[in-house]
Amino acid sequence: MQRVGCLLTVLLLLLVPLAACKAAVSGESSAVAAGTTTKQMAESTGKTSKKTEKTTAETEKTKRTTEERTTTPPLTKPVTTTKTRRPTTTRSTRGTSAPPTLAYLTSARASKPTEKRSFAETVKVACVGDSITKNGYWENNLQGALSKSYVVEGFGVNGATALYFGMDNSDFKAYVDQPEYRKSLSAGADIVVIMLGTNDSKGYNWESDMDNPRQFIIDTTDLVRSYQQAASAPTVFLALPPTVFKPFAGITNEVIEESVIPALRQVAADTGAILIDTHAATKDAAEHFVDGVHPSDLAGKKCIADAVAAAITAHVGKK
Repeated sequence: MQRVGCLLTVLLLLLVPLAACKAAVSGESSAVAAGTTTKQMAESTGKTSKKTEKTTAETEKTKRTTEERTTTPPLTKPVTTTKTRRPTTTRSTRGTSAPPTLAYLTSARASKPTEKRSFAETVKVACVGDSITKNGYWENNLQGALSKSYVVEGFGVNGATALYFGMDNSDFKAYVDQPEYRKSLSAGADIVVIMLGTNDSKGYNWESDMDNPRQFIIDTTDLVRSYQQAASAPTVFLALPPTVFKPFAGITNEVIEESVIPALRQVAADTGAILIDTHAATKDAAEHFVDGVHPSDLAGKKCIADAVAAAITAHVGKK
């Protein structure tokens, strides 16, 4: 019995430390678990805070975007003004069943044929045209070709056309749209010399699907009559385009001679404007037109100016 008691005592002595160790281990596990839980809770709280911050930031961004959209005007494309065709009526031919040389539509303006008139001591001449007129190619020389009884003023525009829908380098360049046109109308001129048609002959102006050869007659007729009905009632001269000696920017002598000049002759016949054959006057002056279209020296400029001066003085009767 004594031996059994000793064994029990030994067992008790061994079990007590083991229980204590187990309790300690259990305590450590609980502590670790508690620490882990605390860490997880902290991380979860951090994530939630970040999500909240992100949501708040996105809300603020959306709010700012909405405010900008409501306060900032929308971008708009520039408005391009398009020209609209003016109404025309069909011309009737009386007393003949044969069609006119070039079928065309009449202008809205009434015809006002040129009549012989008496001129004051000083005769004012307005020169209307394109770059051949604008750049001093002949209107400056016209003053020298006429006497001191004449005062010459130029109203040329580079690239100008008689065609209302005429183009030059992708821009509408109708002479009637230019400030020079309005200035020339109010200049109080006694004589208006119009030299247009060279730029009209370019392929994209003449050979379009808008029947521009016929429209050229309509628009040139309108132009002539607008001057005839001006307050000063000037005598209008139509100068034919100078000879084209080589193709230049789409301009060819073939179109000038076969289409433009016949159209101008018809306009002159219809309106009573006086023709000046500057085309024939320049036919032998190739050496004075280096680029084939514009007079390049004094002789070329004088060639045109002398032809215009001769026509004016023949009509006016004043040297």
